[in-house]
Amino acid sequence: MLSLPRLVPSSPRTLNLLYVGYTVVLFLVFLVVTFPYDALVRRALAGLQNGPVTISFAGAHFAWHRGIALADFQLHAQEAAVAAPVLEAEYLWVRPSLGQLVRGNPYAFDVQAELYGGTAAGSADLGEGRLVGSLDLRAVSLGRYRPLAMMLEEGRLGGRVDARLAFDTTAAAPAAGQASGELRLSRAALQEAKISGFGVPDIHIDEAALDFGFQNGRVDVEALNAKGKEIVLSADGQVALRDPVADSVLNLRATIMPGPEAPDPIRGLLQLIPRPAGAAPDAPVRVTGTFARPRVR
Repeated sequence: MLSLPRLVPSSPRTLNLLYVGYTVVLFLVFLVVTFPYDALVRRALAGLQNGPVTISFAGAHFAWHRGIALADFQLHAQEAAVAAPVLEAEYLWVRPSLGQLVRGNPYAFDVQAELYGGTAAGSADLGEGRLVGSLDLRAVSLGRYRPLAMMLEEGRLGGRVDARLAFDTTAAAPAAGQASGELRLSRAALQEAKISGFGVPDIHIDEAALDFGFQNGRVDVEALNAKGKEIVLSADGQVALRDPVADSVLNLRATIMPGPEAPDPIRGLLQLIPRPAGAAPDAPVRVTGTFARPRVR
């Protein structure tokens, strides 16, 4: 019968060193696990509570390789049109970026979240006064985003959102930076909806894709394409952002066509779009004005 040799310390001094090392390691583990992360995070975020956004969460704790976990995370905008949080996550995890940490950069971190039935993963670097990073969204449910759902007096909103965003700006003036991204929407639907007392025709979008850029307060719509049962849309152009967002200036070129299953009310609305005499039904139109008062010509 094969037996393994028993490892026995060569001297009492070696045994004592092993016990000391074991005790130190155990102490450090307990220190990391029982550290008051909740109080630490709340104190770190205290400076934001008097700004344009406020952050709340139920509690914070150590989550091993995922970093610090914040439960029931909510981000509120002080001047939001609706009372619902602009961002909610069942869990938000934050940890230092290990790759940057070994390079001597303690200002980079990774973020993960479970939100709206999907997930988010991103990274950011706050070194040298800049804010550089990226964010990926996967399988986010459009119907579970409360600021949109609360705009409906009645009806149902659904769809899946996948997105990717890269940004490079400064912490002092985020709006002065630049960003680029892509957004994909699938199986979206607005059904039996009523907004401000008016009924909205049902809309089903099988798939939609948006590629965009952002620089100096301007959104460049590089390509927007949406295909659905009731409507087919393509557009490109620019949107100059203003505060409030409803006053943002539009300069878009769009092609809007009825879909293969468009009902008569939608076909009638699309026929009201002004077009030059003799223009083809799929001729592009200009969309100008603002979000609150758009003009089509």
